[in-house]
Amino acid sequence: MNLDKDKLKSLKTQMEIAVIAVGRERKSQEFYLEASKSALDEKSREMFIVLADEEKKHLEKMEHLLENVKALYEEEKKKK
Repeated sequence: MNLDKDKLKSLKTQMEIAVIAVGRERKSQEFYLEASKSALDEKSREMFIVLADEEKKHLEKMEHLLENVKALYEEEKKKK
């Protein structure tokens, strides 16, 4: 019984971390997109766009991770 409780607590913590990570990745992507708009030259603008694209990939991975952890959490809750 205690193991189930620990597993739920761990999954909840993982969800909380993933939510924070999603927010940070989203803010980073927005930051680089804004920086690309104010870049003084084409190379800088392109660099910021590449960085924004990388953050978008990270964001998508973190959102997927969050969905998976949420599903596991809900599955564990049903077992109780």
